Amino acid sequence: MKSHFVFLLIVVLLPFSSATAQERPNPEESNLLARWDALGKELKQLKSKLGEFQIRFNGTEDKAKRDTIEVNYNAMCAKYIDDVKAHLANVDDYITKNPKSLALRKRRAEDGVFAWMDSAMRAEDCEVLFEQTKNKKYLELAAKFHEEGYRYGACAEVWGRLVKMAPSVDRAYSYGTALMNNLEFIAAKNAFKNGLPLAKDDKERNKLNTAIDFADKYVKDWPREQKLREEARIKNNLPIVEIDTDRGTMTLELFEDQAPNTVANFISLAEKGFYDDGKFHRCIANFMIQGGDPMGTGVGGPGYRIKDECGEGFDIRFHYPGSLSMAKSAGQANSGGSQFFVTSGVTGPLNGRHTVFGRVLKGIELTHIKALDVSKTGNPFKIKSIRVLKKRDHPYKVEKFEG
Repeated sequence: MKSHFVFLLIVVLLPFSSATAQERPNPEESNLLARWDALGKELKQLKSKLGEFQIRFNGTEDKAKRDTIEVNYNAMCAKYIDDVKAHLANVDDYITKNPKSLALRKRRAEDGVFAWMDSAMRAEDCEVLFEQTKNKKYLELAAKFHEEGYRYGACAEVWGRLVKMAPSVDRAYSYGTALMNNLEFIAAKNAFKNGLPLAKDDKERNKLNTAIDFADKYVKDWPREQKLREEARIKNNLPIVEIDTDRGTMTLELFEDQAPNTVANFISLAEKGFYDDGKFHRCIANFMIQGGDPMGTGVGGPGYRIKDECGEGFDIRFHYPGSLSMAKSAGQANSGGSQFFVTSGVTGPLNGRHTVFGRVLKGIELTHIKALDVSKTGNPFKIKSIRVLKKRDHPYKVEKFEG
């Protein structure tokens, strides 16, 4: 089996957008744009060198050689990232002093290489560019950057403006989705409905009708969810766990009343230290972070399975932002073991298919990863430990079966 060491840098190389001749950047601005181009060329060379490192790493079993390769690899990545951050700081400083400058705002808004740039700044750039050009693509980019930054309220506001300016099925759908993630379920349902007259075919109608159906379910469930949360706050008797990571700490309460066996399993594994020194191996921006696999590959587990506590006959909890849910093999019932995920937004299609057994009380920002921040071969999101801070006064016995 091939091994893969830690990638400190994951990048996607997309074409740069050049400033138009009409913008006539001044010498300082021209130098910053030229430096941006130079960094893009350096990135091509870097990717080639990093590919050579990967081949050499996979071609040896000698630990000392692997360690040396990994150190050199990460050092090369770190230097490039530092160079890029320094350049972006200079760009930010220039734009702050010259707010009407469009060439650098345009480059920063449209660039597809340095995806770790601050999304709030890029959204602001897009608003300025829209005001100057009236090109609606900049508002769509602004909405995208707000979504990347998990600012769902701001994202919904921008999509709402776009729907009023030039309604379309895609914009109505995006508007409703942002409202869903902002927990405005009635407004979301109406946004999806308002898109129906714009549908040109069955595919578009089905897309919106499916969204309406999910929104309607959340309209009905949200009052119940709020009531359950308030009851939990007053009773103060739910188990509490803390996930300590290399990026901060997340505190969660566990839904023992709705998913007692799943909670017992999680507590049992945590108390054994099963999750210690692990990682979130699968992380998808604006969706979820997944961990609990001792192998870190997505196929590992504790050596047994537990039954689902979701679907018909169960008092299920829905997936909201910050929901703690049980991962399992795709399409296979009762295949969960140790892997879990934490959602960063509303994920209606998972309701009744995955057991929601807790929610984040503090630290939900840890789920707010960027698109290129973490991936299967990307920067590891390490789980240092999972500690049980509080539990009910009874034995936690796990019903499990081998396989």
